[in-house]
Amino acid sequence: MIGRGAMGRPWLFSEIKTYLGEGILLPSPSLSERATLMLRHAKLVIEDKGEYIAMREMRKHVGWYVKELRYAKILRQEASSLSTLDDLKKAFKALAKFIRDIKKDCLSSLFLFKHFYHQLVQSLKSYLEARVPLKW
Repeated sequence: MIGRGAMGRPWLFSEIKTYLGEGILLPSPSLSERATLMLRHAKLVIEDKGEYIAMREMRKHVGWYVKELRYAKILRQEASSLSTLDDLKKAFKALAKFIRDIKKDCLSSLFLFKHFYHQLVQSLKSYLEARVPLKW
């Protein structure tokens, strides 16, 4: 039974087909792949219902598309005020920028940690080398 599991996961059917046919588990789509799918979905709904109604309906779909991603809360919050397709594009760009900034900050923090760790190790080595050995 698939049902609600496919909501926000249109790639689920190809995952199931691949697994059943070849026994291979496909990786989940990246944020950019999900964005591409969601924008296509939004464009199709806009063609069918017009932008006003389509974007209000897409608000719930955004949450489903990103529910298993880290930092999805940010995009869901942005989705609550979607009015146009451009708003959706901006929300994805903002999330992608946020993730890039976090990665950059993490790398900077890691570099600083490595630098200070190296200094600490050198200081400890110097201290231990300078100590007078104990005589038993």
